[in-house]
Amino acid sequence: NDNELFNIEQTILEEINYVLENIREKNLQPALDWCKRNREQLLKTNSLLEFYLHKMRFLQLLTEQNYVDAKIYMSNFSQYIRMNSECEKVVKELMGAFVFAQRDLSKSPYKYLLEPHLWLQLSELFMKQAFQQMGLSQDSPLCVVMKTGFSALPALMSIVNAMQNTQVCHILSKDELPIEVDVGQDHRYHSVFACPILRQQTTDQNPPMKLVCGHVISKDALSKLTTQTKLKCPYCPMEQNLSDARQLFF
Repeated sequence: NDNELFNIEQTILEEINYVLENIREKNLQPALDWCKRNREQLLKTNSLLEFYLHKMRFLQLLTEQNYVDAKIYMSNFSQYIRMNSECEKVVKELMGAFVFAQRDLSKSPYKYLLEPHLWLQLSELFMKQAFQQMGLSQDSPLCVVMKTGFSALPALMSIVNAMQNTQVCHILSKDELPIEVDVGQDHRYHSVFACPILRQQTTDQNPPMKLVCGHVISKDALSKLTTQTKLKCPYCPMEQNLSDARQLFF
């Protein structure tokens, strides 16, 4: 029920806040533990959060002059080198830092690795990844709308002629277009489907329907676009039978 969901979300938010507080105090263990518990989901989004946490912990060992443990800790990076070229570059920098650390890392060519703002960036990266795992945005609703709008604008401009489609015009206002826009992984918060034709969230009574061509609209939009038993997709010129549409389940 709603109370249980609220309690679950509250617990998760408290955990996120706890991890952030520890990162600010330069204690990385809670964040590393969180990554371990959520590793499967992080891998699905190609997240490098755990890698950068290990990077910062390695640098901590160097500044503590704990060179033996730092050398052993390098083994944590081997899996990331195979996964991402960006990681390989960073690991090479860390190896260079290890060489200079026994003199004075703060006066070496790698002194930029010790800049304080890197801790702030790490906190922001963790917060972004944690909220993404919850299906929430760390940005304000206005910021999300603005970012999404700007990313959609080029695609909207390129298909403005789609308004000439008479089957769409009679159910759309002049400033609307039935277009699917990829807003990127960062702005995918849930699996709820909103019909791009009627601009309504689908329900059990008005479910999403997949057309033969692969495009998806709501059942109500499907009914409005159907002429007798024939339907012309609002996205592409393919004509199909109403009975060919299949309901999707999210």
